[in-house]
Amino acid sequence: MPLPDPFPRDDEQLDDEPAAAFAAWRLYASVAPRFRDLGRVAELTGTDPDDVAMWAGSYGWDARTRAHDSRQADLYRDHFEQGRRRILDRLAYLREQSREQRGQEQRGES
Repeated sequence: MPLPDPFPRDDEQLDDEPAAAFAAWRLYASVAPRFRDLGRVAELTGTDPDDVAMWAGSYGWDARTRAHDSRQADLYRDHFEQGRRRILDRLAYLREQSREQRGQEQRGES
C-alpha cells in the first residue's frame, strides 16, 4: 500500500488564486514544517520573494498548511493503522497454524 501523497490536492486551489501562487503553496505545504521557508519556495520556483510573501499572506498559507498537515496526519495514521492490523491478523493466523501443527504432532498425526 503506497503512502499518502504529500502534495495538496488540485481541488484545494482557491477560486481567485493564480496557478503560480497555488503551485508555490503546494510546494510549501508538501515539505515538513521545519523545512518550510518562503525564501526557499521563491528560489525553487524562480519567483520574486516579495511575490511569494504576498501570496502567503493573501491566500492564507499558514491556515491552509495547518489544515493540510492535519489531513496528512490523519491519512498517515490510518495508513499505518491498516498496516498494523494486517500484521496482527497475519501473526494471529500464524500462531493458530502453529498451534494446530503442534496439536497434530502431539496426537501423532502428520
